[in-house]
Order: sequence, then C-alpha cells, then structure tokens
Amino acid sequence: MVLVNHFYSERGVLAWIERASGAALRKIGLNPDFPFSRIAEYAALDADVCKVMRVSIGPFFTLVTMVKRD
Repeated sequence: MVLVNHFYSERGVLAWIERASGAALRKIGLNPDFPFSRIAEYAALDADVCKVMRVSIGPFFTLVTMVKRD
C-alpha cells in the first residue's frame, strides 16, 4: 500500500502553525490532526504488514509504503 498524505508536524515551528490554524482549516474541510502514529499503530497490529517506510516529500507531504508478508 502506498499513501501520500499530510501528517501533522510533530515538532518545530510548522507544528505550532498547524495547531494554531487547525480550527480554521477544519471549517474548509481539512483535518490537520492526522498523526503518522495512527498508521504506525495500525501496521504494528496487523500481522500481515512486515515493513513500513516513511519519506518526507517537502514540508507538507509524506510518502508512506506498507509491505505485506508473502
């Protein structure tokens, strides 16, 4: 499975900006409160997932790949 999404920043100035603008973003249909830990926790609970790779694509997007066991 391959995902490209915006996972909220966990630290730094960008994290502060995302938290401060969260209410305004939700009003236009965006959910800035989606942490990468949700994906990691799901993968850890799924016995078929053997590898999770995470690569940052610029300041706003992350590429996540999950590989299933054969």
